Amino acid sequence: MKRSVYMVALVSAALIGVGVSAAQAGEKDRSPTKAVVSVEGVNFNNAAQVAKVYRQLKNTAYTLCDSEYQRYAAQDRQCADAALASAVRQLNQPTLTAMHEEKTAQRTIYADKGILYGAN
Repeated sequence: MKRSVYMVALVSAALIGVGVSAAQAGEKDRSPTKAVVSVEGVNFNNAAQVAKVYRQLKNTAYTLCDSEYQRYAAQDRQCADAALASAVRQLNQPTLTAMHEEKTAQRTIYADKGILYGAN
């Protein structure tokens, strides 16, 4: 069975949050973007394969949400985090979900200690 997850990054939401439209800012198109990450043949009982899929999902999410403008870094990160969480939820694989929850918890711990944005 072929399985893929579609990651839809609502990048435009990052600009709406700061009250700036892409046209006003003269920046690249910020319309919703889609990407497909195939998980065909992945054994979700194999930790190495799960880690590889998680990295692919995370990299795709951060690529989709990258505005290429430093002033939107926080919004880009929120967009990517939401896209990654959505992809993990869509796949509904316990080992992947557990890995995501562990990495999210690590980032929260680092943030609580005042360390810049975590280590995952």
